[in-house]
Amino acid sequence: TFMGADDLAFSQGLLQHVSNPLYYCLCINANIYIEKTIPPINLLRKLNCNLIIGTDSYASNHQLNILEEIKTIQQESDYSISLIEILQWATINGATALRLQHKIGSFETGKRPGIVLIENLDDLQTTSTSSARRIL
Repeated sequence: TFMGADDLAFSQGLLQHVSNPLYYCLCINANIYIEKTIPPINLLRKLNCNLIIGTDSYASNHQLNILEEIKTIQQESDYSISLIEILQWATINGATALRLQHKIGSFETGKRPGIVLIENLDDLQTTSTSSARRIL
């Protein structure tokens, strides 16, 4: 939550020496719970960092629910982030970070993605009543 541009430049410089890409996991509800602040999402996006979404644990979060993390990202950020972009963080980016992109994370022949329906959206923005249910 407290990484600045210099820290991110340093971490991206490290990538020149490793073969695996670096991913930044956003657990925004845990950040708010512990530190009462949110990560520098706009800076991470501006620097084209690989983002994924997590939930941390019950020790620092009231629930382990990716949709609630998505809602908070859309509600708490002072800039507009499309649901389409955030869903990429939650799906293919997460699968790629775990090196499972050949099995899950997107709809492609030979993959076995789960399908989750997000209901009660308002023009591709989550609302307090948005909910998710697995349909496959």
